[in-house]
Amino acid sequence: MEFLKTQKREYAIDNFIRNLSKVRGSENVSLKESFGRIIAENIIAQIDVPSYSRSTVDGYACISGLT
Repeated sequence: MEFLKTQKREYAIDNFIRNLSKVRGSENVSLKESFGRIIAENIIAQIDVPSYSRSTVDGYACISGLT
């Protein structure tokens, strides 16, 4: 299993701001083409997951393979 490498906070913020300046609008692209891009708007689930009011974990993650 490969884990993400962490960066110092200052470097991450500088990197984010530097790349944010490259944003010039939005466009619709396929999921396959979306890697490395910044999402233009929030995605809101149409159903609650999990459907009950408590969860034993802080969040959910998924791994997706693109062919």
